[in-house]
Amino acid sequence: MNPSLLITLSSYFFLLCVTLSTKLPLAFSDDQPLPVGAIGGGGPYVRISEAFYIFPDYPPEDSQGGGLILGQIGQTSQTMKNSTTTKCSCPLTVLQNHYDAELNGLPLHFTASSQHHYSTNSTDDNIVYTNTSLDITFIHKPINCAKSFKWIVVVDHDFPYPYIGVGGDHDKDYYSGKKIVNGAFHIQNLSNDNYREYSLVFCPTSSSSSLGGCKYIGRYKNDLDAKRLILTDKDPFQVVFFRV
Repeated sequence: MNPSLLITLSSYFFLLCVTLSTKLPLAFSDDQPLPVGAIGGGGPYVRISEAFYIFPDYPPEDSQGGGLILGQIGQTSQTMKNSTTTKCSCPLTVLQNHYDAELNGLPLHFTASSQHHYSTNSTDDNIVYTNTSLDITFIHKPINCAKSFKWIVVVDHDFPYPYIGVGGDHDKDYYSGKKIVNGAFHIQNLSNDNYREYSLVFCPTSSSSSLGGCKYIGRYKNDLDAKRLILTDKDPFQVVFFRV
């Protein structure tokens, strides 16, 4: 992580820790969409198709780790160290690196969801808003086995939670025996102040209602030095968006 990024994050995290005890996650809501705040130079808001890193919102004593990466479950922890992808044939699972808190991870961007109509009352359609339908896609392709690096939700009967992977229509063979759930991602505000603290939410389409409605994106500790991103009803992964 470059020094200016580390200094900015350190100052931001200090302010978060001071007020952390007064902030509690909000329930899913139909509130008026609000602009999603960004950290770093280039403007106060997250914008469609602009590159961002996703980081944990604060570093407690045991460290929340670094940014988001791709991995393949079952690989050894040594392949995870200081890398944005594990050394395996086709790592398609989205993980949060827990080995190195200074690892930025892979940059991503938000675009209007292909599953839902994206609209706000803003005159600036490029600003990303809370409670609106989005697709999330990694910008760079560190591996060649998949055509698409758009986030998808995967249901695997050998794993206790639906989890986040990447892929598209041309990549379904990689998920043989698993179910891909259609839907859209949302950004939800977790605080009523200016600390730009958010959670990610997945809402399935009506044809995928077996999930029981919208779910937070949380984390599940794997056998790697990383945490798999999963769908959960509680304990959301609390994040900030830092401009690349």
